[in-house]
Amino acid sequence: MWPTTIQVIFVIALGLPVYIYYELKYQKSGLHEQLQHAWWIIVYLVGMSLMSYCGSSGFGGQDWIKYPWDFVLIIVVSLLFYYWGIHTSKNKPDPAAVKINQKTQ
Repeated sequence: MWPTTIQVIFVIALGLPVYIYYELKYQKSGLHEQLQHAWWIIVYLVGMSLMSYCGSSGFGGQDWIKYPWDFVLIIVVSLLFYYWGIHTSKNKPDPAAVKINQKTQ
């Protein structure tokens, strides 16, 4: 639903500066590299909020995209973002995670 979508995105946006602060302070891994692998989720959240806003009025949208076509659009776009996320994933383990695993063994 539209109002819930924008509230969740707002909460995520509030947490990003905290995450970036701690990431830069402790430098566990490269922030630039992490952002390269994470752009898909940022664009996905913006896209989902726009589709939710334009979607059917039964779910709080503007009813520019009628039900069930709004769901079909969300499914297709979500699959595209899924493939984008898979293809831009980090292929090597995070050095901080490897270090923690070595300590526990």
